[in-house]
Amino acid sequence: MARAGGERSQRREGPVCGRAGARAGRPGLSLSRSLSQQQQPRLGRRDFRLSRYPSNHPKRSASGRGSEGRGGSSRPRRHLPEACPGRSKPHRGALLLRRLRPAALPGCSPASPQPPVPDCGRARSLAGAPVLPSSDRLGVPSVRRPAVAGVRARAMAAVELFSHPALHTRYRAGLCSAAALALLLITVLTYVPPLLVAYRSHGFWLKHSSYREQPTVRFRYEVLFVATTGPGPGSFLAWSTFPAFNRLQEDRLRVPLLSAREEDKNQDGKMDQLHFKLELPLQPTEHVVGVHLILLFSYQLYRMSTLVMQSMAFLQFFSPVPGSQLYVNGDLKLNQRQLLNHCGLDTRYNVSVVNGTSPFARDYDLMNIIAAYRERNVTTVFSDPNPVWMTGRATDTPFIIDATIRYPVEVILYQPGFWEMIKFAWIQYVSILLIFLWVFGRIKMFVFQNQVLTTTPVSPVLPVSPVLSYKLHQS
Repeated sequence: MARAGGERSQRREGPVCGRAGARAGRPGLSLSRSLSQQQQPRLGRRDFRLSRYPSNHPKRSASGRGSEGRGGSSRPRRHLPEACPGRSKPHRGALLLRRLRPAALPGCSPASPQPPVPDCGRARSLAGAPVLPSSDRLGVPSVRRPAVAGVRARAMAAVELFSHPALHTRYRAGLCSAAALALLLITVLTYVPPLLVAYRSHGFWLKHSSYREQPTVRFRYEVLFVATTGPGPGSFLAWSTFPAFNRLQEDRLRVPLLSAREEDKNQDGKMDQLHFKLELPLQPTEHVVGVHLILLFSYQLYRMSTLVMQSMAFLQFFSPVPGSQLYVNGDLKLNQRQLLNHCGLDTRYNVSVVNGTSPFARDYDLMNIIAAYRERNVTTVFSDPNPVWMTGRATDTPFIIDATIRYPVEVILYQPGFWEMIKFAWIQYVSILLIFLWVFGRIKMFVFQNQVLTTTPVSPVLPVSPVLSYKLHQS
């Protein structure tokens, strides 16, 4: 009874160890049945059932004593040998039993210490079935072998060269492959020739540009007037709004009557024309055969660069017949010999055309004034005056100059900025590039799709429709 109780207590040791031992015992049973006659003698039914347990297991010891107590002769029990016959290494069955013992499982403690079982070396297949490693049999994950370094290197070196726009197939190859070199050549032929074509066709870089603007012009009420009365060197009458010039004229000074009116016809805040009238009183013996008239203006531009300058309108007319009135009607036009800047403030010519503070006569000479004024790169001229010379003046009537000067909208030439030049060049380049992109895109698609050069095509994995993923119900 004591032994039976001991057996029950040993059987009921920890639920984990018992279950693990039972689980570990089943593979040993199946493998023991597959042993051949050459490797193991034939076992009886009872001995075969007890062969699952180690030699020092209490159940095996109790069963042995029971058979002896009964005094009956029984067939001698034959257990798996601890070592392979004729070999220095242990038998494979002993190795299998050692791996299936409860002590080999994590968290299990056997009731009594067990002697180590020698290993049988490398496991061989029993009855045609391969023996799995102990880690796979016991549920412990085995360590996988690392991937081959050459495969990894080839996978890392392969890059995506082309992707089909419709099929979404990607083509991969190495960086130093023929496909990569061909792709580089196609890319160069796609983007470089359009640039050369656009540049060699002239007009690629925008050298100058223009815009329209009506200038802000105001009459400064500064006048220099000289009337020729005869063919002699001193036969003239003069007057100006500069006191220094008037002091130099002495008895040839004649003060006229002036009237000036600026008009804004379209009510845009900028003056559109000037009505100027000068009446010069004459003696009954004096006759006017020629006129020199200088009118000074303030001229300003604001749209692109800010230009502020002082300009003039010069009027000159001669006739062999003495006249009574001169009528002119023209435009004050801008004359450029240099491009304006696209931004900034330009005040180079914001100085008076006539140096009215100078006491020297040479500063009021018409030739010197015109010569200095024409040295400027930006000037204004009185263009298309369409003069009308009238004769038959009465003795008590003055000589009249009636002038209408218009301020038209000007076409301003300027040097374009960097971004404007890039924008204009980009439009020309892209218009030619689109043709090259279409042509070489078809060539690239043909080369990769037909595998003219060796590449690795990678097709996309299309998502499965959720309707098709369900299993059809069979009624």
